[in-house]
Amino acid sequence: MSKRILSLVLLCAVPAAGMAGEVYRYVDESGRVHYTDEPPPEYERSAERLDLDGVQTYDAARSPVTPEPPTRAEKDEASSRYETVALVRPRSEETIRDPSHTLTVSVRLTPALRTKAGHRLQYFLDGRPVGSPTTSTSRTLTDVFRGTHSVQVVVTDKNGRQIGQTGTRTVFMKPPTVSR
Repeated sequence: MSKRILSLVLLCAVPAAGMAGEVYRYVDESGRVHYTDEPPPEYERSAERLDLDGVQTYDAARSPVTPEPPTRAEKDEASSRYETVALVRPRSEETIRDPSHTLTVSVRLTPALRTKAGHRLQYFLDGRPVGSPTTSTSRTLTDVFRGTHSVQVVVTDKNGRQIGQTGTRTVFMKPPTVSR
């Protein structure tokens, strides 16, 4: 438990310290690693100054807008609603280690997508639409780089109005591991 707390403190402290100025790393006599903006006098010689200019950051985008309540005409189209609109893939909080930086998203609809009524699926990555609306219940997203991402799929009618959506799922893209 203390390792988790220490990791959390470090994750919060290092970016904040990086914005404030210099950051140093040193190991105490117990073998514990410390990060600080000013090392204690006894560790000044062994402290390593870190260059945090290349710290990766991520700006989360807004999720798709929730649709407005249906009008009377839309209520008449109640038969065009879907009982289920759910993400099948990726799993919630799945860690993906794909060297090609791709992410496959699959959705399940009950009943099946009503293509004759003009229904389409719009895929979203980090709140932004990916590609054009499609009738495919699976899409491979490309250039999904390292970091935390959110995916969602929205069902639209022939006029482009949102008539259903999946929940938003978080996935973690990480580089492949190397066996030693």
